[in-house]
Amino acid sequence: MPDKELIRQHDADAKFVSVGLEYYLQEMARRDQDRATKVMVRCTVAITVMTAVITIGTLLLLRHP
Repeated sequence: MPDKELIRQHDADAKFVSVGLEYYLQEMARRDQDRATKVMVRCTVAITVMTAVITIGTLLLLRHP
C-alpha cells in the first residue's frame, strides 16, 4: 500500500480509536531510536572524514619521504 493511502486510511480510522498507553511507549522508543541513529550517522561521517585525511596524508608521505 502506498504511503499516501496508508496515511489516508490511518486518518479515517483514527476518528474512531482512542490512544492507549502502548502508543506513548512506542513513540518514546521510536524517538530514542531516531536520536541514536542520528548520532551513528554523525560518527560515521566523522570516521569517513578522518579516514580520508589519514589516507591523503599517508599518500603524501609515501610520495615525498
